Amino acid sequence: MKRALAPALTLALALAPSVALAEDTAPRAAAGPEAPGCPEVDNPSGNAVVLADTSDPSVYYVCSNGEPHKVVCPEGTLFSKFEKVCDWEWNIQFENG
Repeated sequence: MKRALAPALTLALALAPSVALAEDTAPRAAAGPEAPGCPEVDNPSGNAVVLADTSDPSVYYVCSNGEPHKVVCPEGTLFSKFEKVCDWEWNIQFENG
């Protein structure tokens, strides 16, 4: 019985949407002129200020001390404005439409 469960569990894990926190996995790049304006003071509650890019849904910015830091989501994912993470493209399509 245990042998029959192993392939099913492996398949389920492979097909499950893996929501990755993009700031843990994505490369960081220099913020260009298209970067949104960050508040000069970080969020007093300690939560990061995270802003979506207005032209590229796979890019977002993490603000720190008034400076935007560009983050690119992993391939096949887009930034969720509501969840503040990179998620599979099909989940974001449902979110936006």
